[in-house]
Amino acid sequence: MKITAAKLLSLDCIRNESWTDMSPRPHYPSMPKYPKGLLLQENIERSKSRALFSVIGMTCPACAGSVEKAIKRLPGIREAIVDVLNNRARVLFYRSFVNVSHLPLIWHFLV
Repeated sequence: MKITAAKLLSLDCIRNESWTDMSPRPHYPSMPKYPKGLLLQENIERSKSRALFSVIGMTCPACAGSVEKAIKRLPGIREAIVDVLNNRARVLFYRSFVNVSHLPLIWHFLV
């Protein structure tokens, strides 16, 4: 009986979906997907910036997942990848929405 329950649990946990499907990107109705006035893909690519931050206090992959999810919920963030082994967060964001000097202050409240 316990083996059957374990098999059912594993079937529920493993899906034919990618990891991005399991943690959907938050939707902000009042915020456009890209800065206004930039309609061409090359202009959108030029408006993206990258930042690398040190994150202290993560002890497990679940911590990294929580931090990553919190970062992705912020307006103007395009992508966030948090590495628990190196205690780093790599963030891709739109310069027109996010001021780089404010990002470390935001991270202080997230962690």
